[in-house]
Amino acid sequence: MAADIIRSTPHFPPVFLKISFFALVLAVFSSCVSGVPPSEAAAAYYDLGNAYFELERFEDAISAYSRALELDDAILQAGYNLARVYIETGRMSKGIEILEKMLEADPENSVLLSTVAWAEYRSGNLIAALTGYERVLARIGNHRDSLYNAAMVARRLGKNTEAVDYLARYFDEYEDKTVLPYLGRWEIESGSLEKGISRLEQHAAEEKPEIEILILMGETYETLDRFGDSVKAYGEVLDKDSSRSEIRFEMARILLEEIEDYAAGMDELEKALDSGFEDTDAMRLLLENARSYYLTEAEVLFSGKGFDLSDGASR
Repeated sequence: MAADIIRSTPHFPPVFLKISFFALVLAVFSSCVSGVPPSEAAAAYYDLGNAYFELERFEDAISAYSRALELDDAILQAGYNLARVYIETGRMSKGIEILEKMLEADPENSVLLSTVAWAEYRSGNLIAALTGYERVLARIGNHRDSLYNAAMVARRLGKNTEAVDYLARYFDEYEDKTVLPYLGRWEIESGSLEKGISRLEQHAAEEKPEIEILILMGETYETLDRFGDSVKAYGEVLDKDSSRSEIRFEMARILLEEIEDYAAGMDELEKALDSGFEDTDAMRLLLENARSYYLTEAEVLFSGKGFDLSDGASR
């Protein structure tokens, strides 16, 4: 399954994606033109910085935002976007320093708090990042991006109970079905098998699961003694990749030992050997547990395929 991807935090949207001629002239000449209010000149530089940001001309954006703040330090969006430029260009400490100063004046601001957390994540400071997202959630409750990000960071820190809790809250609040494979897998790993398999079944009803999810479903069904469902899940794995001989062997074992479908089980067992299955320990275990009515045929099949299952032998 693909690696878990943390979501970023949006920067303030630029006021103008295209700078007006007036704003550009004002930005260039404001310091030399008498009678222009500093707040208007600052706004023009802010617009210019936004345009540079959109064009990824980050050094020019830094200059424009810095000039805007020199002219009017009350234009908070310029400070925020300046911090975002520093974060985007890897200068995390500068970006975080700006955001922390802004938080001194506005400690409940969720955008500032979540952006600090994002910057800490980008810096590799996962504990600080999780603390940051928890600060947002303590103030706002089920803040969408912070719930998701807290789940992903907690997971990477090995805090699986917290990760499941955050992601379950996220799903319950926003019904984002894209997280079902993660949530189901995490719940199964934490021991909540029924809840986890229910999530994965919901996911499978919406779209075709990846092979690793189908394998997890098959294994979980086995643990829950839902052997028919396990065979179905493993069958879907083989529909996607018929070369998975270990899956076909396990499917054969379930058919023989649990479902007691002799004909289907022997058929799958032969197919498993023909597709490359060579685990002689698994073969020996199957023979040890074999019912009398298929033991001899299984022994003949293994021998006929060239396997010597006497102790210490392989093939």
